[in-house]
Amino acid sequence: MLRMNLIEQAIKHAGGVTAFTKALNELIERPVTYQAVKKWAAKGRLPRTEWTDETHYAAAIEQLTGGQVLRERLLQTGVASGISAPVEKEGA
Repeated sequence: MLRMNLIEQAIKHAGGVTAFTKALNELIERPVTYQAVKKWAAKGRLPRTEWTDETHYAAAIEQLTGGQVLRERLLQTGVASGISAPVEKEGA
């Protein structure tokens, strides 16, 4: 049996891709598509924009899953796959 990645776990928690997409879109500013969510699940990580502070999907997913899928773990998964974590600016 294959192990589900964090995105797949969140999708399962929500009741499927369509339900997940609809619920996520209620929590975020810019809506995502069903196709985008399928891509995240296939790759097992969120898009680059999550690490450039353009989007905040991880926080919304944590809220959507009631803490079953943690923001921190979603972000760690991307860093582990080669996406660079943002660099802290001095004086910020």
